[in-house]
Amino acid sequence: MEYCEAGDLYDYIKKEKAISEKKVAAIMLQLFSALNHLHSKSFVHRDIKPENIVLLKGENQEIDTKIIDFGTSILNKNGLLTQELGTVRYIIIIIYKNI
Repeated sequence: MEYCEAGDLYDYIKKEKAISEKKVAAIMLQLFSALNHLHSKSFVHRDIKPENIVLLKGENQEIDTKIIDFGTSILNKNGLLTQELGTVRYIIIIIYKNI
């Protein structure tokens, strides 16, 4: 296992209170790149949330991101998912906003 000294994204956001647009863009670019790679291999994580994105301090104090907790992930070859799955707190938010 690798130690991620910066903790998860949720704690990082709470601690920093304000994050520069440049840092957010770097984090999101890495996250989308990782998700694109997973999806290109037909894997679906199914529980992306700030707590499942951990941060490492790279060279020059840059932040590197990693996706963790693949407990609900699947290999999806047929392309269509219909089951609602994930962390209840985030699912409720998504359902509430869609009403």
